[in-house]
Amino acid sequence: MPEVEVTGRRVGRAVTVRWAVASRPPSACGHVEVGVTARSMSDAMPALGTYDSKTGSSFPLHDLSGETRVREIIGPISPPYRATVTLQGEGGASVEEHGPVTATDDPSPEQVRAQLKQRETCRGDAGNPGDCHFPAPDNSVDAPLTGVTAASLAPAVTKALTTYGGSDLAVDSVTCKPAWSCTARFTLGYGRHKMRVTYRLRSGRSPKCWRLSGWHFTTVGPAGEALPTPHLGCVRGS
Repeated sequence: MPEVEVTGRRVGRAVTVRWAVASRPPSACGHVEVGVTARSMSDAMPALGTYDSKTGSSFPLHDLSGETRVREIIGPISPPYRATVTLQGEGGASVEEHGPVTATDDPSPEQVRAQLKQRETCRGDAGNPGDCHFPAPDNSVDAPLTGVTAASLAPAVTKALTTYGGSDLAVDSVTCKPAWSCTARFTLGYGRHKMRVTYRLRSGRSPKCWRLSGWHFTTVGPAGEALPTPHLGCVRGS
């Protein structure tokens, strides 16, 4: 298989990989597929790949060079990133080459470490205490939740917890206060583990609807168990 030159470029959350094959693969290789990915070298997130409904995660090698955009980065931007291009022949021959992904707005190593620490805090493990804060989703306005009262919000949050929590969850009480957080007392493991968690709520996409913006543990639960969370919800009829 011929050598492949690989470079990448990140703009915001978008990563584009440029690749150039030194020569046409030998005919003995048969049909050759190209695979393109990019991966953070400081984070354990899966590689960013490509997908087309017709060709899948790879595509036929027609031209000897090209630019391929992989899926956008989800979550914190965690440089350095490395681009990878693989040529795979139907006869079994293959080659894999790597190249750096450059950008003009890479966060500092200290910022990356802080982001990874925050992600660990927000892992959603009932035995993983911490003060978790979620930023607003991309292209969303971060605004306070309005149009609700403590009396109307508490039962809505209770319903969200019981709807999306496991069968071993029992909610004892939920109390809410401006602007807006709700403290829930509940048990996991069919009454074996008592927990107390305060959830922070911000405005969602519709009036009287919220999105979860973080939480704070007061009483920690069992390690490895999923933390019940009211990620999204709405107050009806208040």
